[in-house]
Amino acid sequence: MRKAKKGGVNKSRTGKARQVTVEFGKPPKHLYVKVHPSPAYRQYGVPVFFDKDRDTAHYVPAEMYEGDVLPERFKRACTITNVFTAALADGSFILWTINQSATKWFKAAMRAMEAATHEFVLVEAVKARSTYMIEPSDGTVPEPKWETLPTFEALLEGAFDSTIIGANDEVVARYMSGGHWEDFDGEEN
Repeated sequence: MRKAKKGGVNKSRTGKARQVTVEFGKPPKHLYVKVHPSPAYRQYGVPVFFDKDRDTAHYVPAEMYEGDVLPERFKRACTITNVFTAALADGSFILWTINQSATKWFKAAMRAMEAATHEFVLVEAVKARSTYMIEPSDGTVPEPKWETLPTFEALLEGAFDSTIIGANDEVVARYMSGGHWEDFDGEEN
């Protein structure tokens, strides 16, 4: 994501600029964030496999995650996350992910997200207290252009690197190989 000054606002030359991809993650602490007000632009309990070696994110269909199709070790490596469409003060959009857990961080992140559904706020971690500080904007950040967004499903599809299609999926096989994986051209990684 682009760096901008605290609470900065993007000004397009033509007013017709559109973001072509949307990233997963937390909002940057130096940019105000506001969450889409519609429940249609959020999803709870999304199984995701984050391949840290390749810096990729892969959607795991819920029925596959909950069924017997995937190896248990692969399912344990998946993260269950809540996904919220959010606008940043620089005019860009993100899919704000909050990983489900039984921690103070999860509870605090959900409260910060809830505050961001009502107004633009800065969200900053307070590590010593396992919480977040939120700071409302002064009201000068223009409302997001929600109408420019595609459907939530299209945002998700564009943000993921792939969708897991079964136990023989390349991503699953690579993970299950324990680090010993041969590419299709015969070279080892």
